[in-house]
Amino acid sequence: MFGGEASLSVPMPRVIVRPDLSSYVVVMIVAFAVTVMTVPLFRVLAVARGLVVEPDERRAHERPTATLGGGAMFLGFAAGFGLAWYSGWFPGLFGNSTEPFGVLAAATLAYVVGVTDDIREISAPAKTAGLVLVSVARPRYQNIFGSGCRSSISSSSPPTSATC
Repeated sequence: MFGGEASLSVPMPRVIVRPDLSSYVVVMIVAFAVTVMTVPLFRVLAVARGLVVEPDERRAHERPTATLGGGAMFLGFAAGFGLAWYSGWFPGLFGNSTEPFGVLAAATLAYVVGVTDDIREISAPAKTAGLVLVSVARPRYQNIFGSGCRSSISSSSPPTSATC
């Protein structure tokens, strides 16, 4: 006992790191600010491309309305997502799972469905079918990032490696 060192294997308790409220607030403010700042850009782009919807019996608005507003919302979401990932504030979310990137892929495909509708007005059933397909397929294309992969995260840089 005194001459050699005894090696006891004691399981360490699992520590759950939870981001504080300020991390969520900063991500929300960035997402909101990017959305608000890019709405005018998408409006100008839509008007320049003639992507304006005229009022009719199906629509609630009373004057012509520019489409493509979903692009500003998508950029805001992507900015918030990118900040949350890059900051390292959410290791429990990004450190052990590829699921957030499956959600990002689903949001991207849903945005593509919306842009397609803005540019080439598709029927409501077709748009709904496209969005349902995106939601049903999400677990499948989440695996393009490697199911069960774990990435290394540090607070100063984005994940640089993954082990599967």
